[in-house]
Amino acid sequence: MRKMILGTVQLGMNYGINNQSGMPEKSVSNQILGYAYDNSVRCLDTASAYGVSEQIIGEFIKATGKQFAICTKLAVELDEYNIDEELKGSIERLSTKNIYLLYLHRFEQCKNKKLMQRLVNLKLEGIIKNIGISIYEPKELEYIINKLSGIVNYVQIPFNLLDNARWLDNDLLLRARNTHISIATRSVYLQGLFFLDEENLKKNKVKAYDSVMMLREIAKQNHMSVAQLAVNFVNSFEEIGSYLLGVETLEQLKDNIIIDNNISILSNDILEQIYDISRKVDANIIDPRKWS
Repeated sequence: MRKMILGTVQLGMNYGINNQSGMPEKSVSNQILGYAYDNSVRCLDTASAYGVSEQIIGEFIKATGKQFAICTKLAVELDEYNIDEELKGSIERLSTKNIYLLYLHRFEQCKNKKLMQRLVNLKLEGIIKNIGISIYEPKELEYIINKLSGIVNYVQIPFNLLDNARWLDNDLLLRARNTHISIATRSVYLQGLFFLDEENLKKNKVKAYDSVMMLREIAKQNHMSVAQLAVNFVNSFEEIGSYLLGVETLEQLKDNIIIDNNISILSNDILEQIYDISRKVDANIIDPRKWS
């Protein structure tokens, strides 16, 4: 199974700052899922909040018999009183018997001791195989390392060419790995921000023009595309166990698999250049929740 995970939010709803094609037709979604499976992408990331994503995946599995390891997230308002009903709904929509990885969709949920105990019991019952939390901030990972090691198996973080310094400082990712917490990264392409054409990049309210142009220059100097630079970057850290890429079209998936087939570990000099850009970047650029 590849280190690459296929993100499926785009299969269930319109998503991404550079999404020009919108949510794909069901036939295209089936082509994407089929091509992923046939090319050893056997892990999918979804959520009950991602429109009809779970349903699309489940109908594909039922029609083809091709099984994936499913990572899903339950509703942000989830607590110990409605987790069983929510999880049952996801399992039915996904046409699976169990969930490979169940994420809490927001950090604050992990402070609910009764909810965490229910997750542990679901794991013991074999209904879920791993427990995870999707987070945004390094302080949240710090809490999980200190309070929930031995319970939480995976933590999903945003990590990319512009958002990395805050995660790399204080050996946070290394400490997570040393406590047997596997790190999965999302936003590798920062929702497509890296691919905006120069004119739209200048006009965009995210104001990332200067930072993105510096990254493009690094890619150009090292004879690779920005997409290659982005994927090579996250794969240059042993502390990162898997990385998530979403697509809207079959061609995008094919391009991503070609990149994944030809990963090159970046030199320390390139990593330092990227780290330096990230260290100086405005926090509003790297957090899509703050984009207008």
